[in-house]
Amino acid sequence: MRAMIFHNPSAGAGDLTEEDLLELTRSAGFQPRYCSVKGPDFAARLRERADLFVVAGGDGTVQKVMTRMPDREIPLAILPLGTANNIARSLGIVGDPRRLADGWSLSRSRRYDIGLALGPWGATRFVEGAGFGCIALSIKQKAGRGMFEADPDDKMLLARNALRQRLERAEAAEAVIEVDREVREGKWLAVEVLNIAYTGPGLMLAPHAIPGDRRLEVVAIPAAERASALDWLAGPEGRPAPFESMRGSRVQVRCGGAQAVRIDDRSPDLPAEADGMVARFELEEEQVRVLRAQ
Repeated sequence: MRAMIFHNPSAGAGDLTEEDLLELTRSAGFQPRYCSVKGPDFAARLRERADLFVVAGGDGTVQKVMTRMPDREIPLAILPLGTANNIARSLGIVGDPRRLADGWSLSRSRRYDIGLALGPWGATRFVEGAGFGCIALSIKQKAGRGMFEADPDDKMLLARNALRQRLERAEAAEAVIEVDREVREGKWLAVEVLNIAYTGPGLMLAPHAIPGDRRLEVVAIPAAERASALDWLAGPEGRPAPFESMRGSRVQVRCGGAQAVRIDDRSPDLPAEADGMVARFELEEEQVRVLRAQ
């Protein structure tokens, strides 16, 4: 059986090399080939036939492969090497990469929805989620230079602290949120349209999200809930997010004023004169197959 390894060599602490990945994939019973997602042959490798795609990296690497692979019937095995690893964590794929590889089985996979965000930027696929407001701004600006110079174990804490500081001074924006037939309007500090439980710096913002159930989870933080949001961000581990959510297959958000926007970990280009926007979110018909954790 053939496997194509897609690797971000700069992800995490760089503990796994090309040779390490080739060796563990062979040990799992596959004949592997290697491709750096930063290399010039990435697009060509995505079009090659294989029995398995191995994605070794963080959320950005997984997103890059999932949204661009032409054949979604080729299953994916995720080896989480990033900082947050929101996608892998939401799927229960955690632990040592070698142990994870030992549990790979093509007969044990699950379906994963790919989202589509439509707005002034055009149409863009997403894997984790999209949103407006302070969380989007935090993802857009990261946590400053200090985050990238920090030890990997400290990056999550730095990012959460940066988000908390932005939330303290964020201005709420008026928006109308429509999820299938349910409509809510008000002033919000953030609106997040999510496909998985975890987002941002490892925050379980949508604990009930299931990435293959043909539904999106919409979490909005009301202006009146700033204090409870700050309290939760001070220690979110093991605590459910204190916000209500809506679930549906089609979402529309109408925002007033200029807004920070994120689609996964990217910030789309917006018209310079944009003052308010309408954005729609839905799920593509064809899903991706991801190997289950043992």
